[in-house]
Amino acid sequence: GDPARGEAVYRRPELGCVACHAIGGVGGQVGPDLTSIGASAPTDYLVESLIAPNAKIKEGYHSVILETKDGEEYSGILQSENGDEYFLRNAVNQIVSVPKQDVSEKTMGASMMPAGLLEALSDQDKHDLLSFLSKLGESGPFDAARNNVARRWKLRAGRHTDEQFGIERIIVDTSGSAWNPADTLVDGRLLQPIMAQALRLRNINQVTSLIGLMATASFETTGERVTININANDDTRLWIDGREFEYKRELSTSLPAGKHTMVLQLNPGNLPSFLRSEIEGATFVANE
Repeated sequence: GDPARGEAVYRRPELGCVACHAIGGVGGQVGPDLTSIGASAPTDYLVESLIAPNAKIKEGYHSVILETKDGEEYSGILQSENGDEYFLRNAVNQIVSVPKQDVSEKTMGASMMPAGLLEALSDQDKHDLLSFLSKLGESGPFDAARNNVARRWKLRAGRHTDEQFGIERIIVDTSGSAWNPADTLVDGRLLQPIMAQALRLRNINQVTSLIGLMATASFETTGERVTININANDDTRLWIDGREFEYKRELSTSLPAGKHTMVLQLNPGNLPSFLRSEIEGATFVANE
């Protein structure tokens, strides 16, 4: 199989792999982390896990089914409990609390991964997916253990109205609902089609009301000098913690210890083929 094609299969929304599993700290927590699965699990184990997910369930990932006195049913992975409540992580990666006094029955369930999930895939897709999983954790492009690579960006379209009311509002507050998460490939590349989709364009030339694609990622430092490598085009603008820097493919600067936020403004009519950032002297924040 082809591991690069297999990663594309893995990321298909209809399969839900990304929603349930994390790679390199990015993704869901319903199922086991897959960052190093290829280096730690033999191929026959991966095959069995894909075809018959209930055959061998990793410890801590059995589902729990809670039935309440009024007939409701909750299922998920038991994250924690106290004297009053159960806390379950459900199939859509949400934490749900269920009061213990409302529960009439608690039973152990099966794997949260549905049986037969891969039946709709072609044999080639299955081989490619298996090849991808078997490469995870090996040195090279499928090594997701390094946390100095940005693996999750947040994107939003920057429009003329943003410019009129002050671009600073976007730069200093990246927590609003206008920002949408976008995950990179395992090798850290955020591909152009994903960036273009964030602009909500029918084609890349429809840029009438746009001033740019805004992209942000956060990182944490210990107070050392940091070097940030950014793969983007030369017409990119760059801010760190609201302060604008001249864009360079390699930027070295001193920052105090703590969390910092980098914001890029990419030309919507000249998006790079991919966006990628790697940092020395700091670590990127993944699931945010």
